[in-house]
Amino acid sequence: MATFYQTNVHFNSGKRRGLPTFFRVVLFVLMMLLPVTVSAQDDNQEQQEIDSILASIHPDTPDSIKAQKYCMVSYLVSNVDSCIKYAFLSLNHCKETDTLLIADNTRYIAWGYWMNDDPKMALPYLHRSTYLYKQIHDSASIEHNYRLMSKLYDKLNISDSVNYCINQAMEIDMKQKDTFKIAQCYIDMSEIYLDKHFYSECEKCIREALRLDSLINDTLEYARCYYRLSEVYCETARTTDELVRTKEYLLKAINIFERINSCNSFYVSTKYLAYGDLAKVYITLAKDTHNDLYADSCLTYLKQSLDYLIKQNRYENAITIGYTYFEYFKYYKRYREGLNFLQRLRKYFDEETTKLKLRNYYDKLRDAYFLLGDYKNAYECVMKQMEYNDAFINDSTMAALATLKTEQAMIIENNDRRHAEELHFLEKRKLWISIILLCVVLLLICLLVFYITRSLKIRKRNNMVLTLKNQTLNQQKSEIEKQRDEIAIQKNIITEQWQEVEAVNKNLIHSINYAQRIQRAAISTIEDVRAIFPDSFVFYRPRDIVSGDFYRCGRCGKYAVMITADCTGHGIPGAFLSMLGLSGLKEYMVSEYDAQNPGIVLDKMKIFIKSTLTPSQKNRNIDDGMDMTICCFDMEQMIMHYAIAAQTAYIIRNGEAIKLKGDVMPVGRYVHEKEHFQSLTLPLQKGDMIYTFSDGIQDQLGGPERRKFLQKNLTSLLSFIADKDTDDQYALLEHAIAQWQGTLPQIDDMTLVGIRV
Repeated sequence: MATFYQTNVHFNSGKRRGLPTFFRVVLFVLMMLLPVTVSAQDDNQEQQEIDSILASIHPDTPDSIKAQKYCMVSYLVSNVDSCIKYAFLSLNHCKETDTLLIADNTRYIAWGYWMNDDPKMALPYLHRSTYLYKQIHDSASIEHNYRLMSKLYDKLNISDSVNYCINQAMEIDMKQKDTFKIAQCYIDMSEIYLDKHFYSECEKCIREALRLDSLINDTLEYARCYYRLSEVYCETARTTDELVRTKEYLLKAINIFERINSCNSFYVSTKYLAYGDLAKVYITLAKDTHNDLYADSCLTYLKQSLDYLIKQNRYENAITIGYTYFEYFKYYKRYREGLNFLQRLRKYFDEETTKLKLRNYYDKLRDAYFLLGDYKNAYECVMKQMEYNDAFINDSTMAALATLKTEQAMIIENNDRRHAEELHFLEKRKLWISIILLCVVLLLICLLVFYITRSLKIRKRNNMVLTLKNQTLNQQKSEIEKQRDEIAIQKNIITEQWQEVEAVNKNLIHSINYAQRIQRAAISTIEDVRAIFPDSFVFYRPRDIVSGDFYRCGRCGKYAVMITADCTGHGIPGAFLSMLGLSGLKEYMVSEYDAQNPGIVLDKMKIFIKSTLTPSQKNRNIDDGMDMTICCFDMEQMIMHYAIAAQTAYIIRNGEAIKLKGDVMPVGRYVHEKEHFQSLTLPLQKGDMIYTFSDGIQDQLGGPERRKFLQKNLTSLLSFIADKDTDDQYALLEHAIAQWQGTLPQIDDMTLVGIRV
């Protein structure tokens, strides 16, 4: 490791005041030696145990004993390559009946490939290990494998398999009531959410894991949760205060790791990764605050992290953290040392290094040459960047083409198989038709024989029937009289029930009317709208007493916000959804940031609706949701930020109707669901007329042919009335809809909001 750090430590004594330079150097050396000494003692103890096991293996040792000892060494070693090596050695000495031993070794191999960032190699071994554990009903190991499998699938971007594996692991843990492993599942889910940038969901999972770990007093897992929280806050940090909060969580995690000093390679690895992240935060704080103390703290943790990662052959992590070392040199303007460090860093790249990582490396190298004024080498680095960038794009294109060809081949194969199945089905159907026809013919013959036989018997019984008819008629007369009395009684009962139904109906109408008052109180009044948008109007007509449509206006900082939504259904179900939507908007549309990013608000609303409407029964989807348009006006800058979910909105400018772009998916579950809604921006002009509306007007039946009003007619009407006063627009719109509808019933809730800029 000495060759990696061949640079003089410079404390920039000209800028700092306090202790003399000599004492600062002595203090720094003592700080560096203390953790290294402790770590070395642990490593020596672990290595002595491994050496003792290996020394006990002789050529005449039975294969079964060798397999067990090599497996034990694979478990103990902290070096990933050694773990894989000894697991393979153990497998070579295993018998086919050693199911548990084979399952353990294949799991260690899968873990090794996972740590070497090779999920494709790891998956087959992990699947084999899971299959063997299922044979011996080892639920704990199966659960562990499912959690690791979810990480592998997440690395390969196979979302369905990720969710399946996490759910399988969680189901096993719930059955066993294992609080520790349930917390582990929440941590795994947080990593998936973090990769997909769902930071709020990620934080919820981590905090749930923290709660569970506190119940069982698992301090190491508590530290791991703090480390995960720091990753979330580091991703979202925008200010110095947020960076300080990230630093605090990292220090909490590191203090626990150092206090407990576990020999478990996983926690040791996490501790040194936390060192690297803390170093990155410190150098960023040093740049923001120009405080050299932060930079020196960065160097302290940086060297410890790099020492460990290179010793464990985790070069990919070491390279990433090495870039922080380069930033440290840049901070002190030691550009030559930074360049030398980057050049030494190049030896840790291998043939499997991706072109994207090489491109990032040459970006740092170009920066170093440029700061040194070596523009020739800086230009060569730029050319290297462009070369790797083109190669990366070409590789991505070829991979996409290969995937497309594979999909086309699968489609052709499926079509051929489907055609063969259809032919087989037609042949079977012909055979069954023939059998059915034969059965029908036989049945008809049987019926004919039965009819003839029965006719003969009827003739014999006719005389007896005639003699009994009088008796039967008398009996029927008495029964009819009895039934008449029963009918009178039933009539009285029905009258009483009708009166009860009428009373219930009145109570129901009263409840719905009261619900209308609640809903009207939740949405904005026309006075509220005109207080924010003076030149505006709202056409709002529920189909039933309560509505599935709603609109709401408000202010988020300097932004004036207008929201129009159309929930699934109408009447009471639609009203429930509208109140759910209003509740979500009060939580997610509150700040200027929300107004600047209405697409993110729709993303949060989608997650809120989907999680709230999660069905209690399996295999039963709830596809309810809402269509929504969010318009955020900045009247000072004359711009509008907006986002549209499965609705239509227009701007009328100089008599021309311009349809606003948006997303076709609603806020809720959708077959062709995208990951995010778009946040769009539209420049405004004085006199622009913005219209947002639900689909109730354009779907209304009417006219001489009882057809829908259609969007094109609504657009023409809005273009015609756009230059008029908003009160006149409301009157003209109301008259046009009433004339079109005539005597036909209203089929849906109608909502249209018009705002003049």
